[in-house]
Amino acid sequence: MSIGPLSEWVTATAEIVKMIKVYSIVQHIIEILNNDNIPHAKKERDVEQLLQYLN
Repeated sequence: MSIGPLSEWVTATAEIVKMIKVYSIVQHIIEILNNDNIPHAKKERDVEQLLQYLN
């Protein structure tokens, strides 16, 4: 039984890691937006910084 070329596994693992990072950033953005104790201007700055990681 073959498990496929190592490069395919490495590529698949890298994609999974990227999806986990995106999920984590999105979760953090949701937490910021739902936090009523953070001023609007700071929310905006924080969200913009996090969105830069997604580009």
